[in-house]
Amino acid sequence: MNTPKENLDRYQRAYQPDYRFNDENMMMLSFYAERMCNTLRKNKAKSVLSLGIGHRIVSQSIMNEFENEINRYLIVEGSPDIITDYQNRYTDLPKGVEIKQSYFEDFKTDERFDAIEMGFVLEHVTDPSLVIQVFKKLLKPGGTFFIAVPNARSMHRQLGNLAGLLPDMYKLSEEDHQLGHKHYFDMDSFKKLVTDSGLTINRVEGNFLKPFTTSQMNVLNLNPEIWRALMLFGVDYPDFAYSIYIEATI
Repeated sequence: MNTPKENLDRYQRAYQPDYRFNDENMMMLSFYAERMCNTLRKNKAKSVLSLGIGHRIVSQSIMNEFENEINRYLIVEGSPDIITDYQNRYTDLPKGVEIKQSYFEDFKTDERFDAIEMGFVLEHVTDPSLVIQVFKKLLKPGGTFFIAVPNARSMHRQLGNLAGLLPDMYKLSEEDHQLGHKHYFDMDSFKKLVTDSGLTINRVEGNFLKPFTTSQMNVLNLNPEIWRALMLFGVDYPDFAYSIYIEATI
């Protein structure tokens, strides 16, 4: 498959602890991982494939499940530097955990998995539909896809638009480019992408009802309980949540 090869290592700076959105991203990823792992346990999944390492929150949450059901975990990551950093941090990975370096569009394996997770991945790739098609072939019958993306029409973006501060809710910001984002989805476009790719949506939830910008919220000095409540509040309001979470099957 002939696909453009991008130097993914150049985005690594935006995944460091001193990045200004780091704390917010970590909370959101933790909440995504929590909800995903609840379903993994319910489904008694034994094998999982992840697209990307990112902030390491999701992979660590999945590896914690090795004490329960999961005995095979494969991570596909395109950045050699991120893989090296991960392996330096975690030198004693559980048996059954493997990291393979590959661009998502080019990845091939004979293995099949009970679950495939691509949380906060599709906004980074050139052709999201192609990536779903590549990995759809690797899902076992009855298996589950876990997919999450940022929401162009989240509450704080709609508020900014109404106030005249964000004329185009679908325009990528400088921060988006630093993170390697290439797309913005809303509820309609995200659901259409998933269903047009031949998947059946079983669950749609929101993740984090964010009323104001990050800098505005930081000024409020909210305690952890309020941040947690905002994460939970978003579950029932995916149209307005910061990100949209879908569980789907073939």
